[in-house]
Amino acid sequence: MDLSLAIPLAGLDGVRAMRETLGLCPTTKLMYASDASRYPEVYFVAASLHREALAEALGELVDRTVLSPDAAVDAGRQVLAGNARRLYRLQPPP
Repeated sequence: MDLSLAIPLAGLDGVRAMRETLGLCPTTKLMYASDASRYPEVYFVAASLHREALAEALGELVDRTVLSPDAAVDAGRQVLAGNARRLYRLQPPP
């Protein structure tokens, strides 16, 4: 599932979009993407908004005892890097 277009444009609703996504899609099938182009600042803003939305949505799941803190950290790592590494058969950094 791809939220690359929704997160940068959603502004404060990015958390809502991420919350809904986590309810619909297993974290093993969700991968970070920025959909940014041309300007490096756009990549930075998109990545920042995506991480913030993911952290807040996972934090809510921890607060509601749906996920343990360790499971939330693992889910975040999957979404932000692990799934892409697995899909594209990339080696983790040393």
